[in-house]
Amino acid sequence: MSQSTESGSTPLARTVQRLAEDKSWLSTRNSILAVLAGLVIGLLSLYSPWVGLGVVVALAFVLAALTKPVILGYAMIIATVIASGMPRDRIVPLLRPNEAAMVIVFVLSLPIILFSPRHVSRRLRTLDLGMALFLLGMVLLPAAFYLLRGETLLLQDVMALAAPAQYVLLYVVFQYIPTSEKDRQRLVYLMLIGGAVVAAIGLMQAARLPFIEGFLQTWYPSSHLDQAREYGRVTSIVPGWNVFGILMMINLLIVRSLYISGVKLSRPGRLIVWIAAGLCGAGLLASGSFAGIIGLGIGILIIGRFDRQNFQRVLLLGILLALAAFVLRSFIAERIEFQFGQGNSLIPQTLQYRFELWESTFIPAVREHGIWGLSPDFSDVFQWDYAESQYLYLLLRSGMVSLVGHLLWAGITIAWLYRRVRENFGISRSVIVSALAVLVALTIAGITNEVFSFSGAVDYLWILLGIAASTERVA
Repeated sequence: MSQSTESGSTPLARTVQRLAEDKSWLSTRNSILAVLAGLVIGLLSLYSPWVGLGVVVALAFVLAALTKPVILGYAMIIATVIASGMPRDRIVPLLRPNEAAMVIVFVLSLPIILFSPRHVSRRLRTLDLGMALFLLGMVLLPAAFYLLRGETLLLQDVMALAAPAQYVLLYVVFQYIPTSEKDRQRLVYLMLIGGAVVAAIGLMQAARLPFIEGFLQTWYPSSHLDQAREYGRVTSIVPGWNVFGILMMINLLIVRSLYISGVKLSRPGRLIVWIAAGLCGAGLLASGSFAGIIGLGIGILIIGRFDRQNFQRVLLLGILLALAAFVLRSFIAERIEFQFGQGNSLIPQTLQYRFELWESTFIPAVREHGIWGLSPDFSDVFQWDYAESQYLYLLLRSGMVSLVGHLLWAGITIAWLYRRVRENFGISRSVIVSALAVLVALTIAGITNEVFSFSGAVDYLWILLGIAASTERVA
């Protein structure tokens, strides 16, 4: 047997290896690629200067992302904040802009994901198992069951079945992107900045500023926006008022988690945190979301379970909320009058209406279709588009398999986060604690809201889970 055969190489392979090691060839190759890129940009610019400029910006972004992958995380957070509330199929065919951004970011992350040299711990495989069960129960098995039953799936049905996969992609991307505590801290700061921007726009909407209302009608139209003024609600740039309230809750829980023992924040970091706390606190009150307010209380209690020394921070957060309540007192009074001014019941009017909907419409439908599901997208089946419960929604969307898949994922993830809290320090511990608090709060809020389907808010949970998982990937 020849030496080349024994070494597993061929003449072609040896030639390629020599070219790869030849620095002069590398320089020539880079020059050729630069010339070709310039020619392509030039030709596109002849067709349209805007197209050429777009290609230049895209190439600059790709090169920057390949050099510093955390930039992909920044881009995804910005896209989540800005584009989640935009209508589907308006800017990008079939998709919301943030979903298109997710696809692009995932594709650009593939080299990092496929060739990451970092070690995967055994503990992380448990969390990944939960994600696999979620994907199986929420997407793959429901699609298979509908096809086996001979159901005709329309495009909106396919989109509804595939929607949960985008959250798993978020988890995967943010598991690989951050490589250090500094990366994680910057990503969390950007999440808070994004929440503060959404809160500020929502507060201006609550103040009935005409230019904000016009801006929202142009770029973020929705049925909730059309009804917001009538019902004294706030939507901001997310798809609905409940989404807005839950997003504010999540940001406030992140703020609280950043002040657990052992976390050190820089002066600019503290400024970001408390500006976000003030704006998001006011935004939560303006939202009138009982699910968000109750969820905040539950989350703070959970975080306090792991941090008994910093209750002065909770007091300061409470003072900020009290000040916000004073400033928004007329808006809040209007909301309280709407909820409780129609009778003598202590149950909010909107919750009473949910009970009526469940009894008259959704529970009978679940009795009939809850095993296999009624339709992936049942918005045309009932006069009311929302099941007003995550768990009724899952049963009607795709039956018991989805409910079981969701509950298995939530249980495994909560257990994993709980065990990991005391094994981490600094910003990593904050991320894990906040993810745990948010997940438990949403699991409870899911009784009366489809919170795990709130695009624009629940994305933050999956980003936190990805960042938390990144702590298990070491060199």
